[in-house]
Amino acid sequence: MVTFIRNRAFGTTWTPEIISDYRDEIIYAIKAYDFLIDCNCMVSATEFADIIEGYSVHPRSQVCAALLRSLDCQQAIEQARRYEDTNGMVPSVFRATALDGTEHVGFNYQPTGTQVGHRFHYDHGCGTTKNTDAQVIWMKSCV
Repeated sequence: MVTFIRNRAFGTTWTPEIISDYRDEIIYAIKAYDFLIDCNCMVSATEFADIIEGYSVHPRSQVCAALLRSLDCQQAIEQARRYEDTNGMVPSVFRATALDGTEHVGFNYQPTGTQVGHRFHYDHGCGTTKNTDAQVIWMKSCV
């Protein structure tokens, strides 16, 4: 997960390095909206996107927020690519909405044959109600 921290001496820094086809646009977004991050406060890419969306509804702001959100997705895809299919299960990346409305992107295994868009149970840890709050957004292809 990419995290950002704003410091009076160094400005806004992030770790790990941003690897994206849209790196220049993402860095522009970081520089344009870094004033929204409290000094010496660490935020994830998704939290930074939420802050930007809460600050402005301007279309450019929404695009910047979407680019920052994509960082979590790209990192999860890179993680999933490192793993092999096993016992009829394929590495995949999913997006889920938590009970508080925040989005979570993660890596898991899904049965072979699962398609992108498939919805499945996401355990919120607060009950036994079966839900379909998670959705597959990427599947590793057999090469």
